[in-house]
Amino acid sequence: MKTTDSTPAVGYLRRYDGALWSTTVAGGYNTCKERSIDIPEGQKVTLTVCLIKDGKDVICRTAAAA
Repeated sequence: MKTTDSTPAVGYLRRYDGALWSTTVAGGYNTCKERSIDIPEGQKVTLTVCLIKDGKDVICRTAAAA
C-alpha cells in the first residue's frame, strides 16, 4: 500500500464472516507499508483499502478472495 501525496491510506483485511483480521496504515508522501500475514489455506477474505481525510475513510475499494 503506497500513497504519493500527503493522503494516508488504510487497509483492512477481514475474514469472510466480517471479523477484522488486520489493519495497516501508510502515512502518505511515498511511505509504504508491507505486512506478512499467515492466512489458512481456503480461508475466504476481503481486503478494503481506503484513503483517509480528516480522520475518516473517504474513498474505499474492496476485493474478495477465496
